[in-house]
Parts: sequence; structure tokens; C-alpha cells
Amino acid sequence: MNIVSKLVVAAAVAATGGVAIASDLSSDQQRRERNREEAIANWQHQQAGRDTMTAYLDRQAADRHEGDSSAHGSVQENAKVASENVRSFTHRQLEKVRAFDARQQARLPGPANPVQEPNKTPAAIGK
Repeated sequence: MNIVSKLVVAAAVAATGGVAIASDLSSDQQRRERNREEAIANWQHQQAGRDTMTAYLDRQAADRHEGDSSAHGSVQENAKVASENVRSFTHRQLEKVRAFDARQQARLPGPANPVQEPNKTPAAIGK
């Protein structure tokens, strides 16, 4: 191939590449415009929904406060329920730890005659 034909091929490749880049830029710009329009429409839809949701929540709050105050329970009753929930949670967690410890002991047993140090006696939570 002579030099002139190489230059013609190189120019054709460069022109094709330039057209491809230009089309990519225009399609990218169109995609960005579509995304912007969709985002604005979505935001407007959310704002319209927010107004109805705010009105709904306001009505719910008003309905809650219109009833008698004894329906919500006293502070003592609420504290009792909360303490029972905490006690139940901690008990479940302790049972999980004990089950994990039992699995680990079965899987990796310790030495047959462990050395007991007087200042490091085993202490377990809840036993």
C-alpha cells in the first residue's frame, strides 16, 4: 500500500470516528434531557402526594387526640410494657449465646484437665 492510500484510509477512519463521537454526544444530551424531565415530573408527583399525605396524617393525629386519654395507657403501664419487652429481648439473646457456646464446645472441645487459675474462675451471665 502506498502512502496516499494510507492517508485516505486514515482520513476516512478519523471522519467516521468524529461522526460517532458527535452522535454519542447528541444521544447523551437527549438522554440527559429525558432524565431531567422525568425527574421533574417525579418530584412534582411526590409534592402532590405529600400534600395529601400531610392532610391524612393531620387527620389521624386529630383523631388520636380527640379520644379519651386513658386509651393510651398511663406512664406506669407504658414503662411496664417497655421493661417486659427489654426483659424478653435480653432473655432471647442470652439463650442464643448459650446455644452458640454449646455448639462451639461440641465442635472444639477444650483440654481434658484445664488449669484453673484462682483469680480467673469461670463466671457465666445468668447462671
